[in-house]
Amino acid sequence: LKTNSIADHFGATAVQNEAAGTIVCGSHGEVANDRSLREQFDFRSNEEQVTSSAVMDNQRHVVWYELGLWAQDQLRQRMAFALSELITIVPENIDAETYTEVYTKYYDIFVNNAFGNYADIMKLVSYSPLMAEHLTYLKSKSHPYIFRKEDKRVSSPDENYAREIMQLFTIGLFVLNEDGTQVIDSSTGKPKETYTNEDIESFARAWTGFDRQAVRGNYEERRGGSTDNKIDPMQVIAAYRDPFPKADLAGGFLGDRYLRCVDLPSQSFLKKGAVYTLRGASPLSEYRTDPSYFELDNAEKFVLDSNSTLYQLLHNVGQYQLNVELDEDIVCFETECNVDTVRMVKVDDVYYEFKEIPCVQMAFYDNGKQIRAKENKDLGSMCANPNLAHASEACCREERYQEVRQAKKETGVTYFYEGERTKYNTARDRCVNAGKDLCMFEYTNVSPVNDWWKKGFSWTNKDCEIMVKVNSEGYIAVVHDADNSYRNQINQYGIPAEV
Repeated sequence: LKTNSIADHFGATAVQNEAAGTIVCGSHGEVANDRSLREQFDFRSNEEQVTSSAVMDNQRHVVWYELGLWAQDQLRQRMAFALSELITIVPENIDAETYTEVYTKYYDIFVNNAFGNYADIMKLVSYSPLMAEHLTYLKSKSHPYIFRKEDKRVSSPDENYAREIMQLFTIGLFVLNEDGTQVIDSSTGKPKETYTNEDIESFARAWTGFDRQAVRGNYEERRGGSTDNKIDPMQVIAAYRDPFPKADLAGGFLGDRYLRCVDLPSQSFLKKGAVYTLRGASPLSEYRTDPSYFELDNAEKFVLDSNSTLYQLLHNVGQYQLNVELDEDIVCFETECNVDTVRMVKVDDVYYEFKEIPCVQMAFYDNGKQIRAKENKDLGSMCANPNLAHASEACCREERYQEVRQAKKETGVTYFYEGERTKYNTARDRCVNAGKDLCMFEYTNVSPVNDWWKKGFSWTNKDCEIMVKVNSEGYIAVVHDADNSYRNQINQYGIPAEV
């Protein structure tokens, strides 16, 4: 955590940090330069280059040969080399011809995990921007995203990595016996294949949404911009992701072994295992997509009281830790007791982000309730699981038209921080306690400041269902039976507008 006093000490006063400081992280395993060593290396940057391209291209090879020949951990180096021959990338497929650090960073995956777990290696490789560029799943987008946001064309996500991770990196083409011989399919007399083209198509949807991190300082870089970070593990862009279930190779679905989200303990942010990540002075989430307006002074922040147990664990007498995991359940304090979950919590001038444990949201569920965007004209109605924190409150009584026209959200009374989401019953209880209820509203109004970015999706009291539409080719689509306006209508074909 770099503060102004640290910046001043090193003379970095051109741009002052926020009072709370800024999180600055280097590459994994990064060490300081040692000028006493005999070898020196150049690197690509936006400044003048003093070394020829031929020498620059050879640098990564020199690093590899030096370690391969003279490093003290020869067994580790040989294991790393063997792994690199199995899980390969091709420089000709990657726009980094004269880079050094990006390739040594990739090779370090094998060095660091030479005696570890193969699954851990595959996870790190899969998040590598070099592998994504090499096997073309970088920026792969789902059909729903392309259809809705781009040009309404029917599309399929990139299948390259979905195929190669099975064929080349893991299970191979054929099912094997324990002695390594091929299993013969009794119905065909031929070796039994491990996967089909349909499996590749299904898994390709799981590899959507991967994109490079934004550029940062302190690593080799020759171009500015927001998409050229070839060092850090990739981020997942939620909008690009395919949202539908993916079948696995065992007759089930990816995620079958994970806890269902509806089975998470109540107020899981206070339970054993809850993880918080330090974000410094920034109140913006890195796990979710929040509008930049959440940084404004009039944006409602979730501020922890200094008497709170959670505050004391995160504050740590001013010695802020990058990651904090609760080792036991703790008791809520005041406002903490009123919320179903949290996003960003403020500890003095520092922010921590709560990271929910991985869980599975079921595509189909009973007793759905409609949620909708802030106004009718946004046509944002959909079905949501009332047992999950998917929306916020919008308080109104159906018999009072003015309240239906302008459903209320009151800061500090019916909601407690920007972007808050609650379960259905929590939203309804807050409205009832405020003398109102939930209804099928037309607009929402936030008090005391009615900014559009404070609204988002809100619960209504309308029931809904999840249905399936199947076309002649067997492809399915999930359909939400939800009203699209307060005054629902029948279209020219006699079909209700909510279907």
